[in-house]
Amino acid sequence: MIAVIATVTIKAQREQEFEALFATLQQKVRRHEPETLVFELMRDRTAGISAYTILEQYRSADAWAGHKAADYTRKTVPLLHEVFERAAAQVLDSLEPRVALPASSD
Repeated sequence: MIAVIATVTIKAQREQEFEALFATLQQKVRRHEPETLVFELMRDRTAGISAYTILEQYRSADAWAGHKAADYTRKTVPLLHEVFERAAAQVLDSLEPRVALPASSD
């Protein structure tokens, strides 16, 4: 599994535009990408109305590559970037199933 956690700050007065663009992309992802497990937009309660976190989780590297290559993603991402004041992202690889959980003593 691959996860992407992006934190973005949106330019002043462009929050609604950003949310609408993301919602449109999110609908397409949910409709066409069964291997995309999570694709969510969250607003940071402590950082003001312009601070968001985008959570993405993909079943595999191929699913992530497919998401990035999709026509709707390639058309929407540049529009999203136009409203970003700042953005940073982490790309995370799951250790599952390589990490064994300790046995429960319950």
